[in-house]
Parts: sequence; C-alpha cells; structure tokens
Amino acid sequence: MKYIRILYAIFFIGTISNCSTPLYEIESIVSDKHYEKSLVLDLPFEEVRQGCLEALSLDYQLKHKLGLERWGTSTWSVEVMEDQLFCKDIFQKENTNYDVCFNKFSEYWYSKSYMVNGNPSLATGKFHIHFEKLENNATELSVNIVNHRVVNGLECCGPHGRYVRLTPVDSTGADEYQVLKYLADYFKK
Repeated sequence: MKYIRILYAIFFIGTISNCSTPLYEIESIVSDKHYEKSLVLDLPFEEVRQGCLEALSLDYQLKHKLGLERWGTSTWSVEVMEDQLFCKDIFQKENTNYDVCFNKFSEYWYSKSYMVNGNPSLATGKFHIHFEKLENNATELSVNIVNHRVVNGLECCGPHGRYVRLTPVDSTGADEYQVLKYLADYFKK
C-alpha cells in the first residue's frame, strides 16, 4: 500500500510538472497600416446609439456575422449604463452614460492582429463604443478595446486542471476596425 502511494505521488508530480506550456513569442501580423477607430455619421445622437444597440442585438447578430467569431453561432453580450455587470470599469469613467460595451465573457475570437507560436491567436477583451454629439446633428462613434489579451499557452494547475495563459497586448486597431465596419454596414442599409 505504501509503494502504491509513492508511485501515485511520483506520477502526480510528474504530470503537474509537465502540464504548462512555455511562453510563446507573440508577433503582430499588422503592418504599419492605420486602422480607423471612429466614424462620423450624419444622423442624430439617439438614432446612432439606438442603431448600434439594434446592430448588436441577438436577433441581428444571428443573421449577420461581426467578423470576429470563432464558432458559427457565437454571440456578443451587450451592456449599457442601466444594466452594467461586466463593464463597470468602463461606465465609471466620465462621459460614458450613453456608451455601449460588449464582450464574449470567457469566449475567444481569432485576432486580426496577432500570431502566437506561428498560429493565429485567440483573443479576448471588451469593446467600448463611445458616442459624441457633433455640430449639424451629426454623431461620431468610436470603438476601443479594453483589456485586450491573447491566449499564450496553458498554465497548470487550477481547481479544474489546466487553464489558458492570457498575455496583455496593445491594440493595433484591426479588431476595432472590424467592429466599426460591421456598424457602418448596419447604417448603410
């Protein structure tokens, strides 16, 4: 019985010591290209905000792909000031009362910006859409990503086994541009 415990301990320690992956090199696949992160629409403020909420509604998302999906039916969760839960850090800032935040919780999308270990990286973060009233009844909407991170291997050991290692990265604007393009397409209809 004593030998079985020793063998089990050796096996368990050997398994744990080999379950983490090394830190991989993260490389940007975006050249010096500049991506737009804002858009001016000749529409009233409330109409632009309501249009963004409709474009990010579940019904609309299921019919139109955002372009950052990893799986076919993956959807994004939208939050506004009135029903904030995971975006409190965004709504605590000044002039964000009418802004929109959306994220995928713990799901990931394929980044348009980064490669990890020679493969397209999985990314996570929250998208923040800010609205600004302009003259002549126009509205500017800008998209920024908050807490942008990419999956960079696996760590060991959490309460449920291995878990992904997330490495913070700077925004290149490519993912935000994808969201901006999606919203611009909505307003063209």
